[in-house]
Amino acid sequence: ALTDPATRTAALDALVTAGSRAKPTTDLSRVTGLLDQPQGAHLAGIWRVEVTKPKLIALARAAGTNEPLRWGALMGLAAFGDRTVLAEIAGGPQPVGQRRQAIQALVPLDPTTAAKPAATLLANPAAEPETEAIVHAFLSHKNGPASLTAALKDQALPPAVATLGLRQAGVVNFLDTPD
Repeated sequence: ALTDPATRTAALDALVTAGSRAKPTTDLSRVTGLLDQPQGAHLAGIWRVEVTKPKLIALARAAGTNEPLRWGALMGLAAFGDRTVLAEIAGGPQPVGQRRQAIQALVPLDPTTAAKPAATLLANPAAEPETEAIVHAFLSHKNGPASLTAALKDQALPPAVATLGLRQAGVVNFLDTPD
């Protein structure tokens, strides 16, 4: 067993990186014991261990889940392809940081679905600290910019959020421009 925390973290990171190529052919239900680690939660989704899905949903929704573990749970749900739960959290009453993480996890699966709660969140002045991460998630996906632009079409944004969003878009555009 991986009892040393540093070794355990490194091993789980390697398994997440290897993804489904590293999926064992034995009983995967033991992954349930790894759900206290962000990488373990992510790995449960990558390997599609169905028995872990309710726990991943609970971790993703719970207000008391720490941010790294919540991110692992959301990434696990994204690996399962669970757009429904991700969209519920993204558009729900959760704190802005929790909603931002759900949006970030949802964008690669369905940028159009992620765009509506993103536009609503960006219109909230309390979400200003989350602006760069949200905009970057959309700018990093092929269909992301068009989806977010369409959702923001008739949305009034706080000036600071609009400025940060434009700045982020400009930086990404600058970095993507060939010399």
